[in-house]
Amino acid sequence: MAWIFDRLGINIVIADTEERILRLQEARSRTSRPVQILVAGPRAGLPHHIDCEFLQEACARLDLDSLEDLLGRRQKRPLTDIATVMFTSGSTGAPKGIAFTLYHLITKRFSRAAALPAVGDHEVLLCYLPLFHTFGRYLEMLGTPYWGGTYVFAGNPSLETLISQLQEVHPTGLIGIPLH
Repeated sequence: MAWIFDRLGINIVIADTEERILRLQEARSRTSRPVQILVAGPRAGLPHHIDCEFLQEACARLDLDSLEDLLGRRQKRPLTDIATVMFTSGSTGAPKGIAFTLYHLITKRFSRAAALPAVGDHEVLLCYLPLFHTFGRYLEMLGTPYWGGTYVFAGNPSLETLISQLQEVHPTGLIGIPLH
């Protein structure tokens, strides 16, 4: 992760569990630049030694006027600019990144609409595909909120997690990839 942070100039990351926060702290200690860790989720249960800021607290400091001012000063980007990079795990060497432009993200979102035209604001989609899987990351994560549905990320692809999430979330949709 430190290599990716340095390569892309990442300075803010968001985590949701103690394990992920600790991994990010380790990566942050090996980067050449400062990295801020924001935690999405409640403060309760996290050890005091975790050096990070909570997303809710950071957002609470932004009132509507300052947020509008910040967004108004933001540089407008062409659709051909890179919006995000999805990396492999690097198990065969240095991680390899696949760059997605804003145009790619928009076309993926509308491709999802063409593939599943009846999906709407009543849907609850459970994503158990990892976020380094293009379908799980972009078609589910960007498409479902666009149409007003609910997107739930399982966190890991284990069978135990999937069974637990099915019982807890009661999804109306579950997208997977073929095994054969």
